Amino acid sequence: MTTLDTIRVPWRPLHQATVNVADGLTANVNTSALAYSGTWATSAQNPANWPSQSVPVPLEANQAIIMFIVSDTADDEGTCTIWGKDSNGVPRILVVLNPVRAGTSVVDVDPSTQARTGAPGTSLRYVDFDAGAVLAVPGAIVVGGTSGATGIVDRVVTTSGTYAAGDALGQVYLSDVSGTWQNDDDIDSPAGVTYSVATGALLQFYYADTVTATRNNVGATVISNASNDIAEVRFDLRDNESLFVDWDMNLGGGTDGIDAIAYWTYI
Repeated sequence: MTTLDTIRVPWRPLHQATVNVADGLTANVNTSALAYSGTWATSAQNPANWPSQSVPVPLEANQAIIMFIVSDTADDEGTCTIWGKDSNGVPRILVVLNPVRAGTSVVDVDPSTQARTGAPGTSLRYVDFDAGAVLAVPGAIVVGGTSGATGIVDRVVTTSGTYAAGDALGQVYLSDVSGTWQNDDDIDSPAGVTYSVATGALLQFYYADTVTATRNNVGATVISNASNDIAEVRFDLRDNESLFVDWDMNLGGGTDGIDAIAYWTYI
């Protein structure tokens, strides 16, 4: 029985590495939003700018359980800092994990959208695209113009440009993938209408199976190399009113991941 079967509260996302942090913090996937030290040394790192992406801790929560997914290949790594804000509004580092390393178990759907009934959740497998000229709608079948790979559109995230101008950029998330998508594949309909052009191979997330705590201020329990291939970090939530996870995917050692997401639940 896996962790996904035994949790009491559905998984909830904490923070994704490639999602910009608001509130004046200038982080991106390759830098940390908050200070790695125990102090908040700059104006952008003071308690007043505690990230709005932080999640509140419910009153009934006693222990946090956090798991991680990393893209885009097995053994890719990231560094994760778990922050808490105490009941006095003071931010503090709870745990620093370096590395958080992807295992070999592919994450097909977002754990926070995976229904207990076994109904499909939101796909986490995607292809980056440019030259977007037609917006593909969810449920549409797409075919790689060169590779012949196929998939069903789960959703499209447009990050810049317009379809009217033929220069839209973004990601198309796919389910029921068959074949190998490749760079410069036209993303076509079965009738030959080109929606956009792939700018790389299919990217996917893997459950992290190895995490190492290099700083542990709360006596967290780290379950690494777990039998179900899903590593976890567990710690007492008392005196924490909210949590935030900070990612750095530019390690300078190991194999840097492209993206990472932390999910949490509680008991």
